[in-house]
Amino acid sequence: MAAIALSGCSNSATHQADMPACTSTFDFGKKTETLGSSEQLNTELRNAVQRGDSFQLADVTRAAGWSDNWDRMVKVQVNIKAQQLNQNAGTTNCWANLPESDGEGYRPPQFYLFVKDGQPVQKVQWPDPWALIDFGAHPALTKDSTLGITKGKIVAQP
Repeated sequence: MAAIALSGCSNSATHQADMPACTSTFDFGKKTETLGSSEQLNTELRNAVQRGDSFQLADVTRAAGWSDNWDRMVKVQVNIKAQQLNQNAGTTNCWANLPESDGEGYRPPQFYLFVKDGQPVQKVQWPDPWALIDFGAHPALTKDSTLGITKGKIVAQP
């Protein structure tokens, strides 16, 4: 039963009502850089903080040399539930190796997840234990999302 809860997938009748049928499984443990270099994206995010100007999210991904083959980005924080991730990402996926903490001080890696047409494309591990981007009330950001800098942090504008 624990494996079902951790993976976000279920074939049992009791869980099918809570969880949509999965179209595929995305593994946060695998390094796939379909869009571009994760390291270069984190560098460009830090550069944006240094510049201090407002910008669109696509400006940063393009500066990192990324493909434009994505349409939304969501945060994947410690102990996020598969159902919440699917809702934020607009997906119906199963998820392997979601970041989980046992509450004993262990801080697993956390990610930004890039999605295209309801399918996860690439994850980018946060360079620090804290996210560089504050999404505010937004469950997801898009290429056109305007971001600004507040107190050394990237903040999604209303």
